[in-house]
Amino acid sequence: MAIYLLGGFGLYMIVSLVIALVFRKMTIWATFSLYVANGLCLGGSVYTFAVRRHKTDWKTIGFWPVNWHWSWVLIAAALAISILPVRGLLAGLANVLTGNNTASLQARDQLILVSNQFSTLNFVLTFLGAGVIGPISEELYFRGLLHRWFIGWTKPWQRTLISSFLFGLGHFDSFPVAVSAFVLGALNAVVYERNKTLWIPIMIHMVTNMMSIVVLYLLLALKIPLNLQM
Repeated sequence: MAIYLLGGFGLYMIVSLVIALVFRKMTIWATFSLYVANGLCLGGSVYTFAVRRHKTDWKTIGFWPVNWHWSWVLIAAALAISILPVRGLLAGLANVLTGNNTASLQARDQLILVSNQFSTLNFVLTFLGAGVIGPISEELYFRGLLHRWFIGWTKPWQRTLISSFLFGLGHFDSFPVAVSAFVLGALNAVVYERNKTLWIPIMIHMVTNMMSIVVLYLLLALKIPLNLQM
C-alpha cells in the first residue's frame, strides 16, 4: 500500500510542484500538464506497481477487455445527478463548519476556467483533461488499485469507507471539496463492488466532471458572474 500511495499520488504531488515552478503562472498549458501528469502518475502506477509486477491484471481490475453496454451511460448520468443534492448539502455544511472560507474553492474554479475570458481552446483541453483523462486515471488508481487492495481481508463497507476517504484526501485542496469527493468516491466504490467493472464508475466520474465544466464555461461564455465549485 505504501508503494501504491507514494508511487502514485506521492509522485503526482511532486510532479505538480515541478509544473508549478516551470510555468510560474496559471495557463491552459499549465493546467493541461497537470491533467496529463494525473494520468501518467495515477494511471501509470497501476501498471508499474501492480499489473507489471503481476499483483493483478487489467481483467481482474475490471478495465480490459471492455464488456461495454450503452445503458451504462444512462445509469452513470442518473447516479451522478442523483447524488448532487447530497454532495452539495454536505459540502455546504463543511464550508460553514470551516468558516465559509471560499479562497481554496475559488482557486479550484480558477484551475478549471484558467481565465475569466471564454476560450474554445481552454474549454476543449479542460474537457479532455478533467472530463476524460482525470476520471479514467483516478478510477483506475482509487478503485482499481487501492480499493481492490483491501479485498480479501475487509468487508465491503469497510473498504468502501477507506478507499472513499483516500479519494477525498486526494482532493483535499479544501475541506468542502474533500467531503464532496468522498461522497462521489463512496458511490463509485459501491457500484464497483456490485458490478465488478471500472467502466460504470469511470462514466459516473466523467459525467460529474463534464457537467461542472460545461456549466462553468457556459456561464463564462454568457458573462454571468461565477460562484460555483467543482
